[in-house]
Amino acid sequence: GRSIPAYDLHAGLTACREHLRRYGGHRVAAGVTLAPGDVEAFADALAAQAAAALAAADLQPRQRIDAVLAPADASLELADELARLEPFGLGNPGVTLLAPAASVHGVERMGDGRHLRMAVELGGFRCRAVWFGHGTSADGLRAGGRQDVAYRLSRNEWNGAASVQMLVRAVAP
Repeated sequence: GRSIPAYDLHAGLTACREHLRRYGGHRVAAGVTLAPGDVEAFADALAAQAAAALAAADLQPRQRIDAVLAPADASLELADELARLEPFGLGNPGVTLLAPAASVHGVERMGDGRHLRMAVELGGFRCRAVWFGHGTSADGLRAGGRQDVAYRLSRNEWNGAASVQMLVRAVAP
């Protein structure tokens, strides 16, 4: 299992341990072993424990922004520099940047419609971008208007050519 920052998954499992044969992990990730007959009772107990531990505000998506970086300042050199901070994970999250009040152009679905390819423009400069798993957002992005675009910068290599691209994390009006 994976958790959200506001919920201690390991503590939740500990509170429901009578339904489990084994469990282990930490605050945001865990694994369990349980008998097939205990699945429903465990699911109900964990849902009740989580409901008691979480407020409605805890369930709202949040995006941490490390810095503001307009497309004009996006470069392969910076993407490579940020990649040197890897490996990313819970204790070392990837660097998330913000292009504030940007416009989005050329929105196209890709990967059987599951993902998006687009360009993010701000101040007359454009940068290619992809947004994985958000194919259903295409029509809303095509509607226009200014958007705050949270992204990670990366190197894209295709057909022997390298370019900088934004890996979109979130878009908000």
